[in-house]
Amino acid sequence: MSVNGMNVLITGGAGFIGSHLTEEYLANGANKVVVYDDFSTGTMENLEHIKDGRLKIIMDLFLIKMDLTMSFKKRRLTLWIIKQQN
Repeated sequence: MSVNGMNVLITGGAGFIGSHLTEEYLANGANKVVVYDDFSTGTMENLEHIKDGRLKIIMDLFLIKMDLTMSFKKRRLTLWIIKQQN
């Protein structure tokens, strides 16, 4: 799958798998990669070596997950809403 020019959101991006996904998406031409992680198990060390202006890291937020089942092409849509903590 080509990600050239796409904007990508990776939840859990500071973990082992998420950080490797981040590297791959950037290497394969993603326009922007946004990493969300609460750093409960992931670490900044997994991301700090990536020096790329297309990478944005979001922390200190929480996610509200809304699971919607739709008949659109028989696929399930999971909607993540990012809300900043007060």
